[in-house]
Amino acid sequence: MEIRVINLKIHIWVFVLSIALATAAFIVTVDVIANILPGHRLLLTLCATFLFFCALYYLGVKFNLKITSPMNKWQTKAEVALENGEPFNFAVSSKAPLEISQFIEDVQNVIQKINKKMCERTEKLSDSLVEQFSIQSELEMSKVKLEENNLELKEIVQSLEVAMKRAKDATKAKSDFLANMSHELRTPMNGILGFSELLLGSELKGDQVDNIKMIHRSGTALLSILNDILDYSKIEAGQMKIEEVNFDLREVCTDVCEMLKTKVKPGVKFYAEIDDRVPRFGIGDPFRIRQVLINLVGNSAKFTTRGEIKIGLALIRNNDDEMILSYSVTDTGIGIPKNKQAAIFEEFQQADDSTTRQYGCTGLGLAISRRIVDLMFGQFTLESDEGKGSCFKFSLRVPVVTDAQVEAEQAAAEKMVGNLDEIEIDESFEANILVVEDNKVNQKLITRVIEKLGHKVTLSDNGYGGLEKVFEDEFDLVFMDMQMPVMNGLEATEAIREAGKAVLPIVAVTANAFESDQHACFEAGMNDFISKPVKAKEIQMAIAKWVVAARATK
Repeated sequence: MEIRVINLKIHIWVFVLSIALATAAFIVTVDVIANILPGHRLLLTLCATFLFFCALYYLGVKFNLKITSPMNKWQTKAEVALENGEPFNFAVSSKAPLEISQFIEDVQNVIQKINKKMCERTEKLSDSLVEQFSIQSELEMSKVKLEENNLELKEIVQSLEVAMKRAKDATKAKSDFLANMSHELRTPMNGILGFSELLLGSELKGDQVDNIKMIHRSGTALLSILNDILDYSKIEAGQMKIEEVNFDLREVCTDVCEMLKTKVKPGVKFYAEIDDRVPRFGIGDPFRIRQVLINLVGNSAKFTTRGEIKIGLALIRNNDDEMILSYSVTDTGIGIPKNKQAAIFEEFQQADDSTTRQYGCTGLGLAISRRIVDLMFGQFTLESDEGKGSCFKFSLRVPVVTDAQVEAEQAAAEKMVGNLDEIEIDESFEANILVVEDNKVNQKLITRVIEKLGHKVTLSDNGYGGLEKVFEDEFDLVFMDMQMPVMNGLEATEAIREAGKAVLPIVAVTANAFESDQHACFEAGMNDFISKPVKAKEIQMAIAKWVVAARATK
């Protein structure tokens, strides 16, 4: 196409040069004629000029027909085609010069290629726009779905918040209910066990001793069931805490043997087998370990009528700072079927429904034991064959404590407390003790115990009455119940402390057995805590601790 454009340019320049040569020839001719005919110079010049312009006009018309007119037509059709968005195709007239025709055809070919490219790009742009529109639509739909999901998520979060609040309220309500039930159940139990102890200490005739012992054993069994329920509730509420103190590892096993030897049926051998490699001391919670062993031994004692029950303590691994101990209780009882072994660790479950009727089980002992071991980060296992016996094991990681460390701690504690054995305590004096208790049975029981110890008792059946009596007389000790009408024990204690009675010892005597209740007592200003059912020995120890020893050290 570039060559054809050059040809067109040459053609135009030749035409222009021809006009210039014709003009020069015209001027020369006019000059020659003027010289020949000097008298007609002006006329000849006008005639020649007229003829020259006619020739120029003729050439211009020819140029327009040959070049300008086809170009104008081509331009007009191209503009129309472009405006209508139609493909451009224009046939050049055969009268047009070859160069013009070839130039226009080349331009037309270029434009067609441009049109083709533009069409392709238009199609791509259209596809892109369609795709973009589709993406935009998907984005809009995603946005709508996202908003719907956000709204749904907000509703779920709100529902979860409401459910969490309800769960917290339910947990609090359950804790409050258990605390109240503990108080209501332990209060009559306090009377049953306390008065049965008093009766056993009196002169009885005939079968009265056996009858009172039966009452006491029944009350103790009922208290054990109550304790299981409360322990399970503490675990469920997350209120059971695991302590870490130094304790005698072997003594825990021997204590359980001594405590439960009367629970084992006659003819059944009951003993403890302790690995000689087990150190004497470790760090852990001796109370909870003892509780698990008591539950396991009690369970074995119910189902073992012959053979033996053995408490085992073995050393699995011993490092410099930590050891793994394995506690076990093995019996030759009725055993547990394989398909029932998992179920017995569930709450309120037995290997057989007849077990509860025959042996009187609640189905909580093993569940509580397993949960306590879990709280101590231990592992609980069971091996049992039906008709041959069972072996319950739990392993614990116990930090190592040397004998020298324990002896140093004991020496420091004795130095801090003082040697109470060297203090001569005169128990002949009569202490003045205030008992603030709303339950008549408990009033009578605590009064008899205190009077039997030789001390004076003043009673009040509510916290407000107790507050008044504190300022009417001088008391050496106050036994304060927590839940009472008019004013409870916590409010009464706070009022006593605010009134300036900061030295007066106040001991809580309550059925509320939760750790949070003990903390509330100390926060209110109480000095000590005794849980119902109260035993005579505990009252005597409290008096010795807060009254007798205090007077002896003055």
